[in-house]
Amino acid sequence: MKAFCCDPGHLRHQIAIRRPIHDESKPWLEANGETLVATVWAAIKPLSSTESAKGDHLSDVPRFEVIIRYRDDLTGQLTLLHEGERLRVTSISDPDLRKTWLRLVASRELGQKE
Repeated sequence: MKAFCCDPGHLRHQIAIRRPIHDESKPWLEANGETLVATVWAAIKPLSSTESAKGDHLSDVPRFEVIIRYRDDLTGQLTLLHEGERLRVTSISDPDLRKTWLRLVASRELGQKE
C-alpha cells in the first residue's frame, strides 16, 4: 500500500468539529443541539459537486476533502464549521492505515450559515 503524504504546512484552515446531542431516552428523535468535539487545523480541497433534489429544485451540493491529523474519537454523525459554513461529514477514513492522517469527505449543508 502506498503511503499517504500530506505536508503539515497545508493545514491552513481552522475548523470546528461538532457532534449532535440526542436525548438518551429518545435517541431516534432529532438532535437537541450540538457539542464541540475539537477545533483543529485542516487542509481543505474541493471535490466534484453532486446534485440534490429538495422539493421541485435541483441544487449543486459542493463536496470537499478535509485532511486532519489522526484522531480516534471521530465517529457517527459529525458537522464541520469552517468560516461560518456548515459541512456535513459523509465519510471518514485513514488513507494509509498508519494513524497519521484522517481523510473526511464533507458536503455543504444548503441554507445553513452560522
